[in-house]
Amino acid sequence: MATSERHREYYLANKETVIRRAAEWQRSHKNRYKEIHEKWRKNNNDKIKAAQQKYRKDAPIKYLLGLARRRAKRKGIEFSIQEKDLVVPSVCPLLGIPIDAYSKQLAHRPSIDRIFSSKGYIPGNVIIVSQRANMLKNNACADELLTLAINLIELEDNKE
Repeated sequence: MATSERHREYYLANKETVIRRAAEWQRSHKNRYKEIHEKWRKNNNDKIKAAQQKYRKDAPIKYLLGLARRRAKRKGIEFSIQEKDLVVPSVCPLLGIPIDAYSKQLAHRPSIDRIFSSKGYIPGNVIIVSQRANMLKNNACADELLTLAINLIELEDNKE
């Protein structure tokens, strides 16, 4: 029996113990674990990117929730939405362009948008739009976007 097979059998037979011991080692050797983890990530960057892309395509709502959860934590804003609160439309409700989680174009991928930026990621305040619409909207309010659109139209008309 090959060593890897023995390791696999031992792991399957003692899974809880192995996981507990690994967690204990990580806690007691934080700096060493960080070094090992960073080295592994550096050496397996392609593998990590491929797994992330697969997850983004296979579970787009879970992927978007994870990103939003991290943003909320970083910004210190409320996060209480769940998968059931989100539906990925086939067309962006703001720009009318197709939304596709598999798209190579970033602009057509789904993105969670907070309707009111002053509120957190809470039910009723989020909508899935295209990445392009979310980037355009970013921190602007509707009045600012309307003013921007009117001024752009005037500029383009004057150039002709």
